[in-house]
Amino acid sequence: MTSPEGIVETVTRGTGWTILPELCVRHHPRGKGLQIVELYDPVPRHAVGLVQLARRHLGMAAQAFTGLCRETIKTLVDRTRGLARLG
Repeated sequence: MTSPEGIVETVTRGTGWTILPELCVRHHPRGKGLQIVELYDPVPRHAVGLVQLARRHLGMAAQAFTGLCRETIKTLVDRTRGLARLG
């Protein structure tokens, strides 16, 4: 699924939740029982991890997503540590 509208539609059917860029949800109607929670400069406060099936091939998209997650977490942790030193 590639369109934000399609992703939101699957959430309305009860298949889970999603994180989308603000531009994708800014003008989305609030109906259908959806709740939009705005996240501004979120700082992780819990350990997170990626889980995959053992001995299962990771496609290129999954590999790219894993790398993006690792780099994002590293950047957030580094930024948080820098802010702690300044404060």
